[in-house]
Amino acid sequence: MCRERIDFDGQQLLDNSLAEFTSTLNDIMAPFFKKRTNNYKSDRSNICDDKPWFNAQCKDLHRRYIKCLNIFNRLKSQLNHSNLIRAKKDYKTLERRLKREYMRTEGNMLDIMRLTNPKLFYKKFKRKASPKHAVPLKLFHEHFKSLCSSDTDAVLTTANFIILMDADVHASAFRRIWSYMPIEKTPA
Repeated sequence: MCRERIDFDGQQLLDNSLAEFTSTLNDIMAPFFKKRTNNYKSDRSNICDDKPWFNAQCKDLHRRYIKCLNIFNRLKSQLNHSNLIRAKKDYKTLERRLKREYMRTEGNMLDIMRLTNPKLFYKKFKRKASPKHAVPLKLFHEHFKSLCSSDTDAVLTTANFIILMDADVHASAFRRIWSYMPIEKTPA
């Protein structure tokens, strides 16, 4: 298909060609992008892993709070409501206290680091440069046009292609989709 001259005489043929091109591109690019799986249970079990101040007592109070919340949602009564409020208050009070202690400790550590090792201190706050991989749509089109056309006078010119495909919408959509794809190392 790539070395033949492409003749788009109808919308259906254009749609089929675009679908075939998309599937070919997906097949080529699939090894470079990993699939994302979302496991709901694993996300729920690791709910407190990003909070370093969480300890066993805090996790127990969190479980108690969730249990009281579920009981209250099943059977709304004054007793269940008061149990829920008490469990939430105990959990939030302990969490705030532990977080405050953790932040105080971290702040003291940063203050000591600022005085003893300023290079390491400022390295923690340095911004990371974001890589730019933007490929212009016109260059993208020209590259694949040169791959698929055997001669230079193709039926569909670049200007007609951009007008036909409504480039502003498709370029932004393409960039948005491309930015969500995780980049991996090429397979050796």
